[in-house]
Amino acid sequence: MYCDFPCYLGLLTYAEMAERSGRNEKAKRWRLQAKRLFDAMEAYYPITIDTWGDVWNPKKNAMFEYLHSTLAPACIGMDYYGYDVMNKLPPDWRSRTERTYQMQLTKNQPPYAATAGIGYGQGYITQTALLMDRMSDADKMVEWMAKVCFAPRLEHPFRVPEGAVISDNGLMWRRWGDLGNLYQLVEVLHTIHLILGIDDLNPNQLVIMPRLPLSWESMEVQQWPVRTMSGGNSRLLNLAMKTERTKNSVKINVSFRQPVDSFKIRLGPFETEAVSLEVICNGKKKIEPLEQSGDTKWAWMEFQDGKENDYEIFSKTINN
Repeated sequence: MYCDFPCYLGLLTYAEMAERSGRNEKAKRWRLQAKRLFDAMEAYYPITIDTWGDVWNPKKNAMFEYLHSTLAPACIGMDYYGYDVMNKLPPDWRSRTERTYQMQLTKNQPPYAATAGIGYGQGYITQTALLMDRMSDADKMVEWMAKVCFAPRLEHPFRVPEGAVISDNGLMWRRWGDLGNLYQLVEVLHTIHLILGIDDLNPNQLVIMPRLPLSWESMEVQQWPVRTMSGGNSRLLNLAMKTERTKNSVKINVSFRQPVDSFKIRLGPFETEAVSLEVICNGKKKIEPLEQSGDTKWAWMEFQDGKENDYEIFSKTINN
């Protein structure tokens, strides 16, 4: 599936490009082939396993140490659907992937560590936890990823290793294999991109959905390039963003080089006890509803005025 699913998404993408350029016959053929591939995957890859139910069959679609490539619909799907991939997958695929994630959690040793291959182990499972908004799990997984990628006494202390061995009690670990191994490094960077949550796949509306791990207090990025609409034209702009979080509040500052026509931003994560959110944006106060996703709550805000460059958004939870 880790080969077939990218081919399926590639066919959909080629069909979109064909439609945009007026090649409708090619688009029709490619969508038909994508549908055949989808139906074949739906028939071949699912399996019912006692305890877990309807999941992706590890014996047919996975490889490497942990078989975390069973999570392809999430961690590859985001390249086509964006960082809100779990709400865009076919319903059966979403629920099957969620159950497969629960099954794959039991494969990590010690818990939340999948370091016998940083990219296709720790990378896949961590990205899936973030994409499912399983923030408690993701917090622990990101911590392990950071630990095994940092060796302060070596010449290049931040190079991503190919893998790491961890003692059973989780108190000691040793990196092994290539330092800077391309595939492992790419998945670590992919995870960092996902935490930042800056998603410009939709050409008409920029989406910002940062997923700050629960133990983190802040993160900041400068001069991040995004392609989006500004003044009715597609432009490449630089974005700056700082996110600060406490137990019941999130503050986000977003600045653009010039105003963008439309963007939306997701605020969170917040504890499940929260009922709604008080938001002050550039001095204007409003109440936003909170929605459960994963093990936390979130709220969306949308901006379509296309007039301002800078946004200061402060939000705090209301519990009654």
